[in-house]
Amino acid sequence: MPPLAGNGTPPHLNAEFFKAAQGLDIVHVPYKGAAPAMIDLVAGRIDVMFLNIGSAKGQIESGTLRGLAVSGTARASTLPNVPTFREVGVPLLELDPGTWWGVAAPGGLPTEMTQKLNAAIRDALADADLRDKLAKLNVDPTPSSPVEFEALIKLETKKWADVIKRARITVD
Repeated sequence: MPPLAGNGTPPHLNAEFFKAAQGLDIVHVPYKGAAPAMIDLVAGRIDVMFLNIGSAKGQIESGTLRGLAVSGTARASTLPNVPTFREVGVPLLELDPGTWWGVAAPGGLPTEMTQKLNAAIRDALADADLRDKLAKLNVDPTPSSPVEFEALIKLETKKWADVIKRARITVD
C-alpha cells in the first residue's frame, strides 16, 4: 500500500478501498505525516501515494509528480489535466463524492435553531467572493439540508466501517 500520514486517515482508507476494489496486493506503509512521505515519493523511494490535492498540487504543476487520477465525478478545477478514476477506466462509484466537510451542532439543538444555522451557512456559501476563495482550495460547496447531511453521514459511516473491517485497520 502506498505510504500515508498514519493509520486510519482518509488517504489510508481511500487507498484500502482502491486496493480491495481492484484486487491489488500492495502494502500500507504509515508515515509520520504527509511531508516525509512526499519527500520519498518525489525522490522515487516509493511508487505511489494517495493524498489530497492541496498537498500534491504544487508538485504536479511543476512536473515533479504525475497526478494519476482524482476521486469525484468531475476533474478538479485546480488540476484540470488530471483525469478522474472513471476517466482512466477505474470507475469507483463509492469514491465519487470525493472529500466532504460538514457543520455539526449538539444533538439536542432545537429544530428552529438548526434551520437558522443551515440557512446562514447556505447564504454564506452562496457568496461569490467566498466561492472564489474556496475554488482556489479545490472546494466546491454543495450545501444540503440537515436531513440530507444525516443520511450522508450514515451512508459514509457504513461504507468506511466496512473498509476498516475488511482491511483490519487499527489506529496507533
